[in-house]
Amino acid sequence: MGITSYSFVLAFVPIVVIIWSLLLRIQYHHSTLAILFIIFASLWFIGSYDYRFALIMLGTATSNYYGVKLIKKIRSVFFRKTSAVILAIINLSVLLLLKYANWIRELFWKIEQPWNLILPIGISFYSLEQIMYVLDNGKSDQYQYSFIEYLSYSTFFPVIISGPILHHSQYIEQLETIKKENIPEGKIRQGIISLSLGYGKKVLIASQLGQIVDYGYSNISELSTGALIICIISYTLQLYFDFSGYCNIVEGIGLMMGFELPINFASPYQSASIGEFWKKWHKTLTAFFTRYVYIPLGGNRKGKLRQALNIIIVFLLSGLWHGASLTFCVWGLAHGIFMIIDKYIADYWNKIWLWLRRGITLLLVSLLWVPFRADSLTHAAEIFRGLGRFSEGANTTSEFYQTILPRVASMIRESGLLTDDTLLMSQKLFMIVFVTGLLWAVSFGKDITYLREKYCQKIGMMAVSGIILSLSVMQFSSALPGFIYEGF
Repeated sequence: MGITSYSFVLAFVPIVVIIWSLLLRIQYHHSTLAILFIIFASLWFIGSYDYRFALIMLGTATSNYYGVKLIKKIRSVFFRKTSAVILAIINLSVLLLLKYANWIRELFWKIEQPWNLILPIGISFYSLEQIMYVLDNGKSDQYQYSFIEYLSYSTFFPVIISGPILHHSQYIEQLETIKKENIPEGKIRQGIISLSLGYGKKVLIASQLGQIVDYGYSNISELSTGALIICIISYTLQLYFDFSGYCNIVEGIGLMMGFELPINFASPYQSASIGEFWKKWHKTLTAFFTRYVYIPLGGNRKGKLRQALNIIIVFLLSGLWHGASLTFCVWGLAHGIFMIIDKYIADYWNKIWLWLRRGITLLLVSLLWVPFRADSLTHAAEIFRGLGRFSEGANTTSEFYQTILPRVASMIRESGLLTDDTLLMSQKLFMIVFVTGLLWAVSFGKDITYLREKYCQKIGMMAVSGIILSLSVMQFSSALPGFIYEGF
């Protein structure tokens, strides 16, 4: 039962939201029944992928909770913090074993036969939340949660697969409020808008762009320089619409249940520097590495050279967190280097015209997505060489352009608005308008958070949301690719 399935959006989510709301109204045993229900629903959801995922999650959460309880009994501050770090390392080791064992073995021992290790979906996000809880409790006694409260946090199904990374205190504090108050109608409206627009991002935009990207990255030698540029731009947009779409969906589910999840994106392609980009892109991951890696390493407190080293370490770890590949390491290292440069030239950089800074930053980010998407460093190098040849590929028009929005094109054809001949003639123009429109929407458009808060009471906005959700659900199929960050 994936998030882009009929069973999830038409059955699971409505049933969970309705039963959750009803149980909260009953207030049975201080809402214990409601919390137990959401734990059951979350385990059911993750177990629908593989029942072993639910068992691993349940076992890990239980071990961490009672491990922390033992740590809190240690009187020595030093030994308490040390014990918390050891428990965090154990959690990290499990992540490393399951996610990176095959890559490390192939890299160092040149053994290609993979180990048959189970890799629970969402383990990268889930592990970070567990590590946060362990380390925070090693420093402070302020976090006093019951086992079922912590279990409901650890298994909370909206964020378990691809985030946003939710701090335990954010969840528990809101849970306590929700248990005492009814869920406001305004939040439910906002949730519906956010969920609908999120599905629109994923299904109607990201998945269509993905077909351009998949074709282009598989046929580099056949494409002209212009076609490669289109591929790079398309992936820049696909990744944003895919991941931010997921976040909007789960934000919507959270709102309908009374939770306000952290905003993970804040128009990142409007950024005028790499530093600003990382304040707006995957904000919860940035916050995690800042709080639990960068600051403990010394941050900017030990001189510029040490700060630069800390930045490099953080971005290398961020790259490795995304995947077991040298391509992710290169991507992270490159961002770290540009982040350092950004800090040294900030005084001069900020004097440049704002829109030029935004354009250069967007160009740089787009180029750095190439190794992120490429299958290997050789694959990425081939793309960059293609950009530099300034020549026409063997296939520059029809086959490439026919990959653009095939489902939308089919809908237009069936509607009778365009004939086959007219549709064929307008492919290039339609492609240019489409990409330009998306660039405008991403770079200069309003964030969904703004839209849902300002227009949630408008009947027109609710109607538009309903139409977008209906169109998105109509496109569900087994061929629809999953969310990109499900693989991280």
